[in-house]
Amino acid sequence: MKRLFGRALLGVLGWKADPNVPPEKKAVVIAAPHTSNWDGVIMIAISWVLDIRLHWIGKHTLFKPPFGAIIRSLGGIAID
Repeated sequence: MKRLFGRALLGVLGWKADPNVPPEKKAVVIAAPHTSNWDGVIMIAISWVLDIRLHWIGKHTLFKPPFGAIIRSLGGIAID
């Protein structure tokens, strides 16, 4: 279900995920430049399409209620 939703979201936003994922089990991916809040949405959608377990960092204020639990469930880690 997440894969289907991710594909639909990327399609609406005009993006495609490259299915050629490196074979390494762990990697650090740096997305730059961070130009808008849509960067995070696109990153999460791509991880769903490619079935990649994702952990990312974000400003601690993003993790306050009511959305904090949702953001953590999407792989977010709060940084102060």
